[in-house]
Amino acid sequence: MEETMLIWGLALLAASVLLVVLEIFVPTGGILAVTAILTAAAAVICLFIHDTTWGLMGLLFVIIVGPMVGFFGIQLWTQTKIGRAVIGGLSPEEEETRRRQEEERRRERDNLVGKTGEAMTDLRPMGVVKVNGKRYDAFAEIRVISAGTKIRVTSAQGMDIRVRPADDATA
Repeated sequence: MEETMLIWGLALLAASVLLVVLEIFVPTGGILAVTAILTAAAAVICLFIHDTTWGLMGLLFVIIVGPMVGFFGIQLWTQTKIGRAVIGGLSPEEEETRRRQEEERRRERDNLVGKTGEAMTDLRPMGVVKVNGKRYDAFAEIRVISAGTKIRVTSAQGMDIRVRPADDATA
């Protein structure tokens, strides 16, 4: 009977790890995870019935390996389609596309420095300007700029575009 408890304990430990792995790929709303915890508890009980040393080793295994499997499972889960859908993450391809688009927008804004355009709205200090046929939100650097005034882009850092009147001698 004692050998049977050892076999059952080890089999239940293996089953609990398998259930956690299955929970990663089969979304059950935590049912498999709870079952894995109960299975691990039953495994530790079986191992304690067999021998105190085996019971302590099983308990140590559950305390150390259990959270590790859970942590790596979550890490792996975020890379799956289901995981990304649940947490709202992007696939590596989507992340790369977004990064390229942001880089292109940054380059486009950097190229605006020194260009002239027109204030579409009053800038007090923020408003809309049109440069190279495109509309941008911009900040007036020194004073209120009226709509229709010719402007010059003086800096573009991140999303901030700063402008001055084009005829301003300090620009």
